[in-house]
Amino acid sequence: MILPRHLQLFAIATALVAPVALGAARHGPRPVEAPGQGRGEWTDPSPHRVRRVPVRPGIELEVLDWGGPARGGRGTPLVFLAGYGNTAHVFDGFAPRFRDRFHVLAITRRGFGASTRAAGGYDNVTLAGDVLAVLDALHLERPVLVAHSFGGAELNAIALRRPAAARAFVYLDGGFDFAELYADPEWTRVPIPRAPLPPGYDGTLRAAAAYTALVTGPGYPEAEIRAQNAPGVRPPPAPGFHADSLETWLRRGTPRANFRAIRVPALAIYGVPRTVEEKYPWSANAPAALRRQAARRYQVEAPLLARQRERFRREVPGARVVVIPGGRHYVFLTHPQEVAAAIRGFAR
Repeated sequence: MILPRHLQLFAIATALVAPVALGAARHGPRPVEAPGQGRGEWTDPSPHRVRRVPVRPGIELEVLDWGGPARGGRGTPLVFLAGYGNTAHVFDGFAPRFRDRFHVLAITRRGFGASTRAAGGYDNVTLAGDVLAVLDALHLERPVLVAHSFGGAELNAIALRRPAAARAFVYLDGGFDFAELYADPEWTRVPIPRAPLPPGYDGTLRAAAAYTALVTGPGYPEAEIRAQNAPGVRPPPAPGFHADSLETWLRRGTPRANFRAIRVPALAIYGVPRTVEEKYPWSANAPAALRRQAARRYQVEAPLLARQRERFRREVPGARVVVIPGGRHYVFLTHPQEVAAAIRGFAR
């Protein structure tokens, strides 16, 4: 039975800096099959090449490469970083729309999807170092880095470690100080409500896709569901790896954000639900107790996130902030046209 396992989190995903992997310079990236290919029953429809890129000895990251605008000319690199719980495949439907102008790629961080499930290295310093190692291995000079959710912590760390590594940052509902949020007692006062499984949920891929679309927004890629749930897609874990510990490791390894250290052009796109129904569309048909919990969570969370948005606007030098009313956390799924237009207008 397929049970989507990441969907109720605020999508906390992390990364930060570490020394560029020595192994990445010695070993080139090697192609691998996309999830489900080679087994005869399903082929990933997204037009990307799938690679495994060494970033440290024994550690490889899955990198999706959609190519660029013309044969022989790849365009400015546009590199997507996923949020907590997600893999690069979450961008399967959104990323290809930029191929006319950019060389488009996405990275799955260690511990998730087809990337190495290492027993350690989930602190921000090491995770951002993984990203930098991928950029070096693939010779991606000064890309535009686009991070969803907790992936924004990776951008903050890269700004500290190697300020000239990117030409611009784009935060997709990720321009937050996650450490500050999690330390705020208001943030933990009301639990995040979990959408109930619909009646008749049978655990099939189709049922999981419908449930996921309800929780995150439309257009959630099938490949992302497969990448998170198909045992054959994920490499075996290293000794000491505990999937249940990933969120704890990532949280503990994320320091307070230093927004003032960001010296490259930065765009933050926020989805801002105006009502509890926009935040939790499933709540209208939920049991009364769950509806009340969703309403309390919305009332607690909305002002905290508003203060975070204002802090980003105030502290990031020259920050450009776009607020999409009615957008949800997966704003590139709920409002793909608006998000794509904002990115295109910014990353020239």
